[in-house]
Amino acid sequence: MDIPCSTQPFSVVFTHIFQNGSREDTEVASFVEHLSDWDETVHSYTEIRENVNLELRFRCEGVGAKCYMDGFDGLTDVRLMVDHENEENYLGCNRLVTLFKHSTSENYYPYIPGLYSLRVETSDGRTFYTLVKVISNRLFDDQLETMRSEVEEKLKGAALDVIRKQHSPKSLEALRINPVLFRQYQVLQHYFADIYAIVSDLAQKVRSSVAKEYQMQPADKPAHVDVVSIQHRLKRPDTENLVKSVQKRINYDLPENQMLKAILEKWIRLLHEFVETMDRTIKGLTLKSSKDYSFSISLPLERKRRLVEELKEYRGKAMRMNGALSQVKSSHWYQEVSYRKALLVPKVMFVDVRYRKLYQIDQALYGDELPVHTGLGQQWKRTDQLYEIWGWLQVVGVVEEFGLERHRELSKFSKGLDQGDAGLEGSLDGTADVDGADGEDSEDNVARPMRLGDRLVHEWSFGDWGNAERSYRVGDRLVQGEWPRRRDGSISSGDSLDATTAQPIAKDNMIQFSFGATRLHITYDGTIPGNLEATEKFGVPIYTTGTNNNPDVRLDLFVRDVYIGTIMIDMKYRKKHALTDSMRQLTSYADNVRSPYIYGKRRWQKYRPVHQVLVLYPEKHGGIEVDELDGRSISLVPLTPAEDQTVFQETLLRLMEEMLLEAEEEGI
Repeated sequence: MDIPCSTQPFSVVFTHIFQNGSREDTEVASFVEHLSDWDETVHSYTEIRENVNLELRFRCEGVGAKCYMDGFDGLTDVRLMVDHENEENYLGCNRLVTLFKHSTSENYYPYIPGLYSLRVETSDGRTFYTLVKVISNRLFDDQLETMRSEVEEKLKGAALDVIRKQHSPKSLEALRINPVLFRQYQVLQHYFADIYAIVSDLAQKVRSSVAKEYQMQPADKPAHVDVVSIQHRLKRPDTENLVKSVQKRINYDLPENQMLKAILEKWIRLLHEFVETMDRTIKGLTLKSSKDYSFSISLPLERKRRLVEELKEYRGKAMRMNGALSQVKSSHWYQEVSYRKALLVPKVMFVDVRYRKLYQIDQALYGDELPVHTGLGQQWKRTDQLYEIWGWLQVVGVVEEFGLERHRELSKFSKGLDQGDAGLEGSLDGTADVDGADGEDSEDNVARPMRLGDRLVHEWSFGDWGNAERSYRVGDRLVQGEWPRRRDGSISSGDSLDATTAQPIAKDNMIQFSFGATRLHITYDGTIPGNLEATEKFGVPIYTTGTNNNPDVRLDLFVRDVYIGTIMIDMKYRKKHALTDSMRQLTSYADNVRSPYIYGKRRWQKYRPVHQVLVLYPEKHGGIEVDELDGRSISLVPLTPAEDQTVFQETLLRLMEEMLLEAEEEGI
């Protein structure tokens, strides 16, 4: 039932506070008594904006009313109180709380575009629900959905975040928690009150049928007879001293119980896996030094302590759920039910309300979304982080097409040449002349295999295009830092990404492309060293004299193993006019970077290795004009999901062609 807010003795108001100091109030318009009553055709979401300073005010008559909202548990605001009964934070009557604020001293985690539930419990014991929708500032809903789906299609799980908590680190990728597993845990936790009630009832009153069994016994003993017994006597008069007696027993091995057992066993295994994951993660956070459990994040001691407490809480809940489910295994009927995989869902699974509920929960467990009333916002990554990953994938796609086109050109050229031309063959099969620019062999002039610390993902040789054993795409597990493994433990370079094994994208991830004599290394979120000694020709061939050293994407180009330059790319999830705030950073990338390997020259100091700095930003209204800043080697390029990307693609292709032409002019 739709309940207008004006009829209630309370009100909930969100207030946006913009940079110019202006304020915008948005009052929640309607509530429902049960979230299952929410109908998008009738009820309207309360919309708030991401990344804008935001406050929430709860007004009510009298005392005792409480306001709860997804995300409160991540705030450290002292104005929030703790409900010790269910361990949730809430806002009391006539109070205000800051949900998000741009601050250097306080680390607020922004609400992610999506749905969040808000509920109000009144002093007379009634509960009211509403849904709040966080919308993107820089993208329309369809553009945001396209970006999420494209990232998920390439890198299953990479678009998801593990925990939406204010005291969680900026990025929880390093925790190595499978986001799909965490989402399944959340579904079970949300429904577990229903699950526990149903399982407790089934432990005592499970569905069954009466089965008849017949056995021959002396005729002078009491016996139960039926039509089958009489028919047997008539057909076998020679057994007049025996009678076929019918015995009745309760049969629990029914198709619906077989499916029920399979569901419960699956949930128990899932919770066991989740507990093991929590144990590994907690161990990694608490050990001072461990090679097996090292993380790529550094946390203040207090924040790490709170995170460990949070993970222990998840572990404890999973253990309790696992224990409750395991109790049903001691029921008298459970062992009589066999393990059989049902080809069809038995009709009883939809007739008996208990079986139907468990089946629906199991379907939700492996669906694409959480139930709407658990808050979808805690699953997706921050939009700015997601835009970085999506932009990186677009860059990889352009380089892939660039390499394929050059491979086609080389293939056409090679058809008219003698097959004994070893030099051309070496180019086409992905190998290159290892002699340096000075004609001398040296360790630096030969492309050696990357060490573990280089975080090499894979090398793609376009000479092997079409070969399933060597043609790796960006969707492979390789882009996430490790090879995919089959269930038997074997490794296959052709295996595709699996949601059950998805791992977060690693910092300093590198993908190597090779086509003919040209090689191109794409590094995601790589750190540029601050001194010459830390450079490495085929790892990080550059260093910086400035303080800005972490571009989102770096493209390093090589021709015949000679380094010819770099394209820096930064993704900025903001309006174009706001990019001027980052001009010092962008200028540092363009002017302060040096390389001792550029063109293989001895007097490398006079060469600037960064050919161009590209700044990619979303333009939700479809703008495609490139803005090249005069004299700075910096270009502002719009790149928007679900919009035409021809300008971006042509810009990046043109820059790579320019670098190859300049290398040719230098005699490379």
